[in-house]
Amino acid sequence: MSSLNIFKLNKILILLFVLIIGIAIGSTWKIPLKFVLINLYQNQYSNLVYKCDNSMRDHFIAKAEVLKEITEDTLENLDQAELSLIDCHEYDLLRKKLITYGLTSNDLSYMGLKAIEKNKIDLKKLVEIHEILY
Repeated sequence: MSSLNIFKLNKILILLFVLIIGIAIGSTWKIPLKFVLINLYQNQYSNLVYKCDNSMRDHFIAKAEVLKEITEDTLENLDQAELSLIDCHEYDLLRKKLITYGLTSNDLSYMGLKAIEKNKIDLKKLVEIHEILY
């Protein structure tokens, strides 16, 4: 083989190698990105999920109390509960930010489950937190 043919063969092999590496990186870049995002935002997301859940529950209870009996105290409790719903706004902003960065709803659900495991909440406590009493 002449040196020109060897050069062309080497050039083709190098281009093929670069193409294969590019395809491999392009196919797998989201996996490390998701791992980094989940680990970076886990604590903040967990805190906001908990705060928003409590705020919604408190608002529901306060609203039910106002419907039951309208007094100054029940109206004041409702106003305070509505003000605490700002936590849900913060949660929603973070959720949209993480989705924009490439996380899916399943990833965010996974983060929520990790928060429950982290806090070692047993099932009875979990039901008490999410249960809305009338």
